[in-house]
Amino acid sequence: MSKSREIDIPSDKDELVTKLESLKKQVYKLQMEIDILNKAAEIIKKDPGIDRQKMTNKEKAILIDALRMKYHLNELLAATGIAKSSYFYESADGWIVESGTKVI
Repeated sequence: MSKSREIDIPSDKDELVTKLESLKKQVYKLQMEIDILNKAAEIIKKDPGIDRQKMTNKEKAILIDALRMKYHLNELLAATGIAKSSYFYESADGWIVESGTKVI
């Protein structure tokens, strides 16, 4: 016995396009979350079930640096929950390290 599934498909083309764009955004966001968790486990060597909110700002900055070529900075900042100023403070990109001190 096969069950007949009724799928709610909008009849209007504009509704379909809107629904498609919405689904693409969802897929993009979910893929970014997966990449963040996988990269965190790989780089930081923490458990795969890591809670992003319990990571230190330094760990988050390392994670963002690793994924910056694939995702926009603002998206990564929002996903990891780190402030932009904290990211630049912790990030190696914004600082030159000389004799153990940070210099702009």
